[in-house]
Amino acid sequence: MRLKEKQEEMIEAYGFLPDVQERFAYLIDLSSGSEGLSSEAKIPAHLVEGCQSLVWIIGSEANGVWHFQSDADAPVVKGMAWALADFYSGVGGSEILETEPDFLQQLGLMNSLTENRRRGVTQMVKRIRTLVDTSKRD
Repeated sequence: MRLKEKQEEMIEAYGFLPDVQERFAYLIDLSSGSEGLSSEAKIPAHLVEGCQSLVWIIGSEANGVWHFQSDADAPVVKGMAWALADFYSGVGGSEILETEPDFLQQLGLMNSLTENRRRGVTQMVKRIRTLVDTSKRD
């Protein structure tokens, strides 16, 4: 599935909830049901720099398709990291590098975050893109 279609699906999936706080609660529920990362994976090399909370994102590529996993020490941040990892998983690197996660803005999630948390989300996207971009140079 292409990221454009994935964005539309995510907007539809979360947009049925009438307000932003319910959307955050839904994201938190979904992320708490995910496996997260093992303690062995929570190493400094996987930390997202520039986040107030501890956030880890790892990625792997197989046959041109990327998959991401995330975890964080704060529920809202964990939900946002999970949403980004889910969004960018299952597609190729060039599409990841070219596509903004506009669904976060369209669902009102970004505007509801503090400036520090918005910066953190930007850093999470940057971390994902750095993983992809670095692999292209190897």
